[in-house]
Amino acid sequence: DLALAYFRTRQFQKSLQTLQSVRTPQARSADYYALLGSNFLQLNDAPRTLENLRRAVAMDPENPGYSYDLGFALNKNGSHAEALDFLKRAQMKFPQNGKIALGVGMSWQGLGNSAEAERSFQKALQLEPDAAEIPLALGELYSSQGQFEKARSALSRALRLEPANGLSHYKQGVNLLKLQLADQAADEFRQALSFDPQLADAHYQLGKLAAAAGRVSQAVANLTKATELDPQHLEAYYQLGLAYQKLGDRAKATEALKRFEQLKAGKADQAGPQDADALFSLADSYYKLNKVEEAAQTISKLSLVAEEDPQLRLQLGLL
Repeated sequence: DLALAYFRTRQFQKSLQTLQSVRTPQARSADYYALLGSNFLQLNDAPRTLENLRRAVAMDPENPGYSYDLGFALNKNGSHAEALDFLKRAQMKFPQNGKIALGVGMSWQGLGNSAEAERSFQKALQLEPDAAEIPLALGELYSSQGQFEKARSALSRALRLEPANGLSHYKQGVNLLKLQLADQAADEFRQALSFDPQLADAHYQLGKLAAAAGRVSQAVANLTKATELDPQHLEAYYQLGLAYQKLGDRAKATEALKRFEQLKAGKADQAGPQDADALFSLADSYYKLNKVEEAAQTISKLSLVAEEDPQLRLQLGLL
């Protein structure tokens, strides 16, 4: 009970420690392994997540919740084909279970089949109309397709069903940004944080909005909090570097942008349009701090990117 209480309040390390203190093998039920796996899932430990959730399913194959949890974890791990195969077999066993249908939809979405994903989500909604996570998933799907008003409607339904869900408020905020409703989006991000103060992405989005509105000191506070909660948050470091530049703090701007580049170096598969901008800003910061060697090294990296960007080549000449 204590481990579950810690989990529900997002104290995953404490929940994990409580579970791992159980020494009696008889006490290690399917529930035990399911909760253990769920903690590892939140802590981004994929191998131990899957190991423990598979054990829970093996111990109690008649519990559809365990099957859904395993399918969800497989999807989160990017194993969408494996998740789809597993969940479709579970669906044959539990044809009236909305959560299993939801998991099937997530698998189809991960495989890029939006039509099948929507069909599965709609089926899930028919089976369990009061489950908030289903319209949440449907809203995310619509938003990814550019159907922002339909997404807004689905996410509003999720919030009516579960108004204290921080993640749903955050997702609605992101969707409202796509509708260019920045003030309403900011309200959703603030509500998200009122229910889940540890939501790094909500701090990040508020920081971006504050910077765009010229409230740079507030932006720094939000973006710094985002990096504290998620030290791997690439975009937060990038935006933080730009905010410090606006404040004229070249040293902190350089530190943040350098951290961005360090993280990016370890995630080459996540290249984004801000990479060249970050390199340019970092080189500019080094130059204004009279760190000539570091500036030259950064410009060298930037030159490789600039080969395909005439505007960037022009900017390089201004450094």
